[in-house]
Order: sequence, then C-alpha cells, then structure tokens
Amino acid sequence: ERIGQIQQGAGLKTMRHYMLFPPGDGAAGELFADALGYMARFRPTVGFSVEEARGAEYVTIVGGEAGISAVSATLLADAGCKVERIAGRTDGETGRLLAEMVRVGRRFRDHDVDF
Repeated sequence: ERIGQIQQGAGLKTMRHYMLFPPGDGAAGELFADALGYMARFRPTVGFSVEEARGAEYVTIVGGEAGISAVSATLLADAGCKVERIAGRTDGETGRLLAEMVRVGRRFRDHDVDF
C-alpha cells in the first residue's frame, strides 16, 4: 500500500497546507471572497487545481461536491494528503464556518494540528 502511495506522490509534499477552491466563476468567486479572513489568518497556499493540491500535506476543500467532487477528495487522500472539506448548506454558511474557525483560531476542524 505504501509503495502505491509513494508512486502517487505521497511523501513528496512540497506544501504544508493547500486551500482548494472550485474552478470557474460564480459561486467559486463568492467562496473565495468569504475565505479571505481565513487566508489572512492561516496563510495556506491557495488555488483551484486538484493536481497542484496533491503536493500538500493538508488540503482544505472549500465548498460542496458540486465544486470539488468526492472522487477528487479520494484522489487527494490516496496521494497521502490529509483532506478536510468545509461546506455548509449554502455558500454563505460555508463562509460563516470559515469565519468561526478564524474566530476560535483553528486551522482545521478534523485535524488537531497547528503550524
């Protein structure tokens, strides 16, 4: 299993934390704007590429599966990334979840690490 992970890029991480947004306009733009406080506080690498995110130890997916699929999340996990999805029922709720994480000083909900 470990050999397969290494072949897929696990263990070759060039980034500590990648914040992954859905590509495109519309909701992705609103999600990005709602995440500015989080980005300012925790300073993750930010982008729109699942392939690029594979190079991170931790990946925060912003938004629901309509933007970044469960299959993509599984690909990231299979590549050795620790993956967390922050998604509310609406984009506004997702923004409120991110704001609450900033307020309490937690980079992740599911991982008990800070750096």
